Amino acid sequence: MRQILNQRKSFHLLCLIFAVTFVTYLSAKGQQNDSIQFSWKGLHSLLVQYKKHPSAANAIRIYKFLPNDKSTVYSADTTGLDEAFWLANAEAWNVAHFAYAGKRYAVKLCFKFFTIADGAFSEDLDVILAKLIKINPRLFLEELKAHRYLFGNTLQNDFQNFGDAFVDASDEVLAREDHIHIRALQSVKDSALIHVRDELLKVYRGNN
Repeated sequence: MRQILNQRKSFHLLCLIFAVTFVTYLSAKGQQNDSIQFSWKGLHSLLVQYKKHPSAANAIRIYKFLPNDKSTVYSADTTGLDEAFWLANAEAWNVAHFAYAGKRYAVKLCFKFFTIADGAFSEDLDVILAKLIKINPRLFLEELKAHRYLFGNTLQNDFQNFGDAFVDASDEVLAREDHIHIRALQSVKDSALIHVRDELLKVYRGNN
């Protein structure tokens, strides 16, 4: 009988230890989530750090801090919104230089900026990434695939804004630029990228 009682006491003690450990884990996890909750003020602070020191580490910090969807942005405290938004738009062009040099972290950040972008900012990002198609189509497609969830069920007019130089361009010039992008995309043969490649090719061919 004493042995049975001792076994029960041990079992109850183990249950208590498990419960305490589990509650502690949940508490710590909640604190961790709270610590990375999106805020415009927090984003502005990270952008200022990046502007001073445009390193890969600082870019990755911004990438991780940015939300995965716009609903998080809409529900966030608007303190610091204007400062963060305009600085993000300005720094996107600086990030682009690293993207064109083949730095994956920079391409990732350009895509993730869509989660906070309005119409004008989105157009800038379109220009940046459309140019990347010509420079490094494989890297572009790899990161488009990774961030495909940001663009809804179907791609429409995405990544077809060629910038101010083409605003008053003739249809012939625009068609020629489309074909340059098409050839760049067609050069990517990786089977893992075929689906997203063909999806974007369909968009480009729809203009011609």
